[in-house]
Amino acid sequence: MASLSNNPGLPHYLSNNINKGGQILKWDGSYIGSFNNIINNKWVNNNNKYISLNLYDKILYCKYYCTEDLFQCIVEDIKGIFNIIKIGFHRIRINNKHYFIYKIPVENNVLIDEISINRLLKNDSIKKDSKFKEKVLEILVFSELLALKNTSEKKINVRVHNISGEIEYLLVCVNTTHTIATDGLDNTVITKNVYANWFGESMTLSDGIKKLINNRTNKPRLPFNINDDLTEKNLTSVLIELRNILENIILLYDKQYLWYINFILDRITKHLIF
Repeated sequence: MASLSNNPGLPHYLSNNINKGGQILKWDGSYIGSFNNIINNKWVNNNNKYISLNLYDKILYCKYYCTEDLFQCIVEDIKGIFNIIKIGFHRIRINNKHYFIYKIPVENNVLIDEISINRLLKNDSIKKDSKFKEKVLEILVFSELLALKNTSEKKINVRVHNISGEIEYLLVCVNTTHTIATDGLDNTVITKNVYANWFGESMTLSDGIKKLINNRTNKPRLPFNINDDLTEKNLTSVLIELRNILENIILLYDKQYLWYINFILDRITKHLIF
């Protein structure tokens, strides 16, 4: 078991609060390292895989997923471009096996897991809440843009976020492990039922993609708003900018996914022009 006493200075992935009894990790998607014999227990509940780890002299409870494929890292970083809330995970190798681990809060020795929004939709007032609907639409549009497999209300979780006693409910897209992009540009991941539940005359997929583009982070001060002034020249400026950002993200993880850049940009063009 790794010990803080053997680590002069905290690695980048550790929280500054670790020595104050706070959370161990930053959950920023980074790779922690390779460890042996740190697994306490594994179990399955409601089709979710759970694990408890001895890490840095603490017990850590997580969901986990084993794969060598780094596609999920790419999707999580692309979320950052469009201000979509990230899942929050780390990568770790245990006994030479590669894991994605996801934080689960613990309160009074009880695991507080996230629930999917489909369990809340029996309450019609929730669907009528404008902020809730706006966030659901953002996630659905993002999922459609990237052609994320299994897009549905079941793959959008509600996360309770407590900041200094202020409770905030966040929506998190969790279907980030696979894409149907190789099936072709015109394939949709949003079913007719999901579209009918959330979209309509007041919001189309094209409208949603325009909004994603306008809300992207670190955007240059372009002299136009894509909603009000969609021209070929303006769209080209945005696509060039996004190509550079996407290329940097993909090269950070796995260059075999460079083909995904053209798919995403073609997807944007298809929805905004045709």
